[in-house]
Amino acid sequence: MFLSPEAKKYRRVCSQLLLSTALKQIQSLDPSRVYRLELEFFLKAVVNKGWPATAKSRYKRIDLSNRIKLLEDVIKDATQIDDCQHFELLVSKRQANVPGEERVEVRLTPLEEDTWLEQP
Repeated sequence: MFLSPEAKKYRRVCSQLLLSTALKQIQSLDPSRVYRLELEFFLKAVVNKGWPATAKSRYKRIDLSNRIKLLEDVIKDATQIDDCQHFELLVSKRQANVPGEERVEVRLTPLEEDTWLEQP
């Protein structure tokens, strides 16, 4: 995956931040397990101010797909849990209540053994 210099810096800084704020939780992760990854994006604005008068859509076009992959790589760098071990993925987009408090909340939850197998 090609990363711009800005994305590389973001990846490095976020990995360090994750390690510094969640080291105890990271150390408790089992690298042999599979996980549910929850990413909750709190964004500056998700609604177009000009809708319906001038904007075509009520909601801003905020593509999360590339951000998800970048965050999966950040999580791998910090936790050694590869994204191939994310068997469930939940992504939410929210508007931050307070300007300047944009963020992503990350939850990595181990799944029970074999719950990911198709049931007969």
